[in-house]
Amino acid sequence: MQNFAQRVLPFVTIGLFFTSCDSRQDHIAAAEGKGRLAQSKYDQGDYARAAVLAGEAVNELTSLVGSDDPRTLDCRHLLAEFLRAAGRIEEAISENRRVVETSTRVLGETDEDTLCARIRLAAALAEVYNSNGDPDTAAAQEGENICQTTLDFAVKDLGPESTPAMKARQTLAVIQAKSGKFKEAIQNNTVLVEIQRMKLGNEDESTITTRMNLAGALLAQKLYDPALREFQTVYDIRKKRVGEDHPDTIIAESWIGMCLSDQNRLAEALPVLRDVWERRKRVLGKAHRRTLVAGFNLAVSEMNSGNREEAKRIVTALYEFALEAYGPADSQTQMYQQAIEKVK
Repeated sequence: MQNFAQRVLPFVTIGLFFTSCDSRQDHIAAAEGKGRLAQSKYDQGDYARAAVLAGEAVNELTSLVGSDDPRTLDCRHLLAEFLRAAGRIEEAISENRRVVETSTRVLGETDEDTLCARIRLAAALAEVYNSNGDPDTAAAQEGENICQTTLDFAVKDLGPESTPAMKARQTLAVIQAKSGKFKEAIQNNTVLVEIQRMKLGNEDESTITTRMNLAGALLAQKLYDPALREFQTVYDIRKKRVGEDHPDTIIAESWIGMCLSDQNRLAEALPVLRDVWERRKRVLGKAHRRTLVAGFNLAVSEMNSGNREEAKRIVTALYEFALEAYGPADSQTQMYQQAIEKVK
């Protein structure tokens, strides 16, 4: 009996070992699956639920494979992005700092993943606002410093066309524009557009995004003609690629109208702004937030053109749409109600 037990025991132990390994792998797979579900919720616009699921996945992966494991690190990056989208900026910054710290320690300061983690931290810092609704100066400056340092390093060691360098320059320009440093933003966006056009092509979405950012900075500086050219270029490319009714195409068209309106070229602006409103009603619905904004932009331009009755008709319609969709306490509903009184 003793000899039999001695022979059987090692096999029993091995069997338990494999069972344990299988169970651990199942738990890891379940945690990774939860991360994918979080991504799905994010894609659906449910940012709050995405953040909860990603947080659970991070905790489970940390317990199973450790905080330094690439799977945990990737999931923590997602968690930071989902928290940022959900408006939980301070928590997002905290998670981004942990990603930067871990990536620096595990992969090194020069690794591309570490550089990209630093850029994401800088972008999150630019989302901090003070009680007046303005960008927090200290946080924005920290973000700008991180971005500039990362850009300088990436350009020197990897080249200006490297992915980290392009991402750093784009994020830096966005932070500068938010901080009112439009000249610096224009300079960085102009450099980046040329790099992206050569490396990625004129119709690449990254190139288009940078051109929109450049146009916005030019408009803020009242450089209307170059701003209008950039908006028109983006509109033409998007119309060709995705059609004139695509939301992104309509956004570019909207900016063309606003740029014309800001120059007081109202005869040209009004048909564009009216077209934007009509398209958004058809594509997004009459009470969609973007549709309401488009209608209000049109009403303001009608008012500035002296068309008081038409402006009143539009804001009255906006008020009714908002009241039905969002109720009387909604800020947009109240704004349109006040606008009706002003145009009487």
